[in-house]
Amino acid sequence: MIRTFLSFLALFALAGCGAPSQPSTGEGEAQPAATAAPASAVDPSGARKAADALEGWDAIIEVMHDESLAVQWTIGVSNDGTKRFGLAESVCGELIDRGLVHDTTWVRVVDRQAVMSNGGDFRAASLGGVKCSTGDWIDP
Repeated sequence: MIRTFLSFLALFALAGCGAPSQPSTGEGEAQPAATAAPASAVDPSGARKAADALEGWDAIIEVMHDESLAVQWTIGVSNDGTKRFGLAESVCGELIDRGLVHDTTWVRVVDRQAVMSNGGDFRAASLGGVKCSTGDWIDP
């Protein structure tokens, strides 16, 4: 609880750092474009329901979700020797449909057996990943 509070406090302390303020031009001023929900706005119960639904997909063995990580969604699969960018994109689609994607939402598909045998190194076990808000790929 304290860690969550401190993380939340740090987020607010850093909000706007490095972004120059824009002077008001008065009436008729264009409003900034709306952005996706911040990471803190992701509903934990919605995320758990999405994880449960994803674990029902044939290719998926396990789903791990943690909003405090750089890659929030890790999808464990059996490695068949192929990259899994398509699966990561499909997972993003599911998360978008459920309203669980924000500007920095990443999905990484990993070889579950490799993660278990390499001490939990998800990057080394990566079979591909996608930033859901842009469709950018990560490899590993």
